[in-house]
Amino acid sequence: MLMGLASLDTALRAISSRSLEVTVVDEDIVTEANLGRQPFYRCDLGNSKARTLTERINLAHGLAWKAVHGRAPGAIGVDNSHVLISCVDTASARRALGAALQDARNPPIYWLDLGNRASDGQYLIGCPGRGTGRDDNRLPTVLEAFPELADEGLAEDDAPSCSVAEALEHVGLADHGEHRPDELSGGQQQRVGLARALVAEPGLLLADEPTGQLDSETAGEIMRLIARLAKERSMTTLVTTHDPALLAVADRVLEIADGHLVDPE
Repeated sequence: MLMGLASLDTALRAISSRSLEVTVVDEDIVTEANLGRQPFYRCDLGNSKARTLTERINLAHGLAWKAVHGRAPGAIGVDNSHVLISCVDTASARRALGAALQDARNPPIYWLDLGNRASDGQYLIGCPGRGTGRDDNRLPTVLEAFPELADEGLAEDDAPSCSVAEALEHVGLADHGEHRPDELSGGQQQRVGLARALVAEPGLLLADEPTGQLDSETAGEIMRLIARLAKERSMTTLVTTHDPALLAVADRVLEIADGHLVDPE
């Protein structure tokens, strides 16, 4: 999200004199699990995530964004901002923000929630209510769209996201984390490609000729690995291939000829 905001700011400055004023708030520090799946490096381990990313973006884009090492709303209030963007994993974090918005004298116009759970997530933008009157035209916030989040007895779904190390373990390369690309075989490089995709916890995996440069034995291993991961992670997978020998692992096969789907009948 933060890198996307930096790109948006660049576009705004290119077409106008306007720029974004951003304050980044995060109480976490950089850990091994953040390396690879987020723009952090080994030299960042133990440092504040908010300060590290903000300093990096400021240097790269010539900005003066601010960073707060802490958690909102405790470390910083939510008043007098136009947009609140929350990237949180737990219901309790959303409840705390919701309570602060209710008490705010000048709450944000929009609340964009990008929170995720262990297996899914959503992008939901709402308008925090101003006063107690009902407004049918107001976009509901995440707490209004998912009222069960207000239940303090709700069990937290705060399982950690997949780390690079865990992704490599899923594809059988747990002991290859320090290897360079030229030290890996073709099949191992394809497995690394799968690991990179798994780090993002996708609901849909698109694989275009994932075995095109591999021998038949290695190609079969890669296809069976893709099929296994798809079932284990409840992940929809779409694979394109010219090798009919690999179709046996597919749940459904569609053939394309001359740019058109072939009628299975």
